[in-house]
Amino acid sequence: MSKQIQELQTTLRCDMQKAKDFQQRQANGESFDFKETIVPFVNEVQQRTEEWKELVHQFVQAEPMQTLNATQVEHTYENMYVIPTESFQKNDARATVY
Repeated sequence: MSKQIQELQTTLRCDMQKAKDFQQRQANGESFDFKETIVPFVNEVQQRTEEWKELVHQFVQAEPMQTLNATQVEHTYENMYVIPTESFQKNDARATVY
């Protein structure tokens, strides 16, 4: 399970960078097709985020740690879940992706 989580985390880090890149490109005037670009990207990232959350919750239950708890997992999940969507919103309607 640990290896699977690590692989998902690596992929999700790349997804978050891609979201940041989309945000920057949009700020520079580029537009994206909703059905061809936005929907597939958001759906893929959200699916991976769901999978990550389930695996990490299972891992935390099986290997209790003082440095990681269910609330932290939920907060991380929520952030990763919305970042792809927010990366395509207009500047005045979204938070900056860091």
